[in-house]
Amino acid sequence: MKLSGKILKVVFPVLFLMTGGIVKAQETEFLVDASYSELSWMEFVNKAEENSDLVFYFDPAQTTGVQMGKISAPLPVMDYLEESLSPYELKVAIDNYDNVFITKGSIIETELPEDIYPEVIVATNDDSEEDNRTGDFMETQKEHLARVLVV
Repeated sequence: MKLSGKILKVVFPVLFLMTGGIVKAQETEFLVDASYSELSWMEFVNKAEENSDLVFYFDPAQTTGVQMGKISAPLPVMDYLEESLSPYELKVAIDNYDNVFITKGSIIETELPEDIYPEVIVATNDDSEEDNRTGDFMETQKEHLARVLVV
């Protein structure tokens, strides 16, 4: 038991550094049960934040008078929120870090589209002894400089 704890203390930081320090929330979905049924908006938010990793972001002026719906069987929180908030014209978005965004009108996009970045072309410059275009560095034939050109 003690050995596995020591191993975890060494392995986790190494894995953290190898992945560039990116840590995402677990992909498990929070379920709401009958204990969340028909609560006021603020009662629901307080209870959900207390019992999960969810963090809610919303304009209180837009959620005044919101009453959550009835729950007969456990539901994923996203389904319950969409069902309960749609009569109030409120939209729901949950990101990979368990942040819940409630908005009136438009839905917040929590991920960038895959084609957001333009095509990248990498070129090398092998023949110049000195690069006079920037004046910031020297380049020899043995050193290859990769320049990124955005097309």
